[in-house]
Amino acid sequence: MTPHTPRDRALLAASEKPAMVRARASRARRRLLVVPLVLLVLAVAVAFVTADLAGDGDPQYLLMAVGLGLVGVLIWLTSRLNLITRMVLPSRLLDERQREEREDARRAGHRVTGILLGTSFVAVALVTTFSPESVVFPSWLAVPLLWLLVMAHTAAPALWLAWTQPDEPLDDADPQSA
Repeated sequence: MTPHTPRDRALLAASEKPAMVRARASRARRRLLVVPLVLLVLAVAVAFVTADLAGDGDPQYLLMAVGLGLVGVLIWLTSRLNLITRMVLPSRLLDERQREEREDARRAGHRVTGILLGTSFVAVALVTTFSPESVVFPSWLAVPLLWLLVMAHTAAPALWLAWTQPDEPLDDADPQSA
């Protein structure tokens, strides 16, 4: 389990910082990252919808700027959660239990993404096929829907791990565990 490349060493060092270890050890701390991350994903979707519905002009640009600013915060939170859950580490740096947990999380994320994609496909197909001609799929819904699908696909495994992993025992040698 020794890091082979400089990138491996950097990722391992980043994931083993005391703040990351403390956050990883506590399910409650991990869940405190999951909730704002999910809320931010939804807030960005709302910002995209309202920007599209606002029409041309200053409000649209302001809402898009707010949405993109939230994406920046979301990237930071997602990268932190990926470090905490060790999703960024290559498999060769994980033990058997950690690899198994990560594969379980990827399977769960795949199921979530499959359900969302299937539901979206059926909903759009029903609206576009069986609705009267006056009912059309609203174009303002396309970008937020794609945003939610992409975020579900990319974030679901780390969210699953953060939410379901049990608390890890703290080291007795850790002075902050007392």
